[in-house]
Amino acid sequence: MAGFFVLSTNLIGLALGPTSVALASDYIFESTQAVGSSLALVGATVLPMAILLLWRGLSAISSEAES
Repeated sequence: MAGFFVLSTNLIGLALGPTSVALASDYIFESTQAVGSSLALVGATVLPMAILLLWRGLSAISSEAES
């Protein structure tokens, strides 16, 4: 199960991370020089979602660790 988690995390991160920064840079900021702002925007958008998902899965992780 841990291998599946690592695989899915890496595939999603490697596929969506750079693409979302590039899309934000091209279509939201409309400048190739705004990579820093795009990184900040994507980080500020994705981080709360990641925290929520990890918090929701915490009970499953703790029950798996106890058994």
